[in-house]
Amino acid sequence: MDKGKAHTRIEEMDREIGARVREIRMSKHISQAALGEQLDVSFQQIQKYERGTNRISVSSLVQICSALEVGPLEIIGKFFNAEGNSVTADEYRAALAAMQKRLYDIEERMRKIKELADYSA
Repeated sequence: MDKGKAHTRIEEMDREIGARVREIRMSKHISQAALGEQLDVSFQQIQKYERGTNRISVSSLVQICSALEVGPLEIIGKFFNAEGNSVTADEYRAALAAMQKRLYDIEERMRKIKELADYSA
């Protein structure tokens, strides 16, 4: 991969990681200012992280995970497959859809088991 493509891929990754931080932060109803306070940075810095303008260091990622009460893989996990190789967004979406279907199937089986148990009780 040439340097231009690698640089573009890194920028894309920074944006996607930032977007994931934003998504999690918003799902927990935490403001940028409140997250910034917990990290001892300004809300503008949080904005830069979330936009991918500034790269999130490992130490900042650990603090963000702690503040949002999530594991780091919830933020960066989509970039790796089971073998530890990076994956594309489309591969990640396909894997996520497959996992969601499996979870639905498991929930459906559990519901049927519960119905049988309730019926025989």
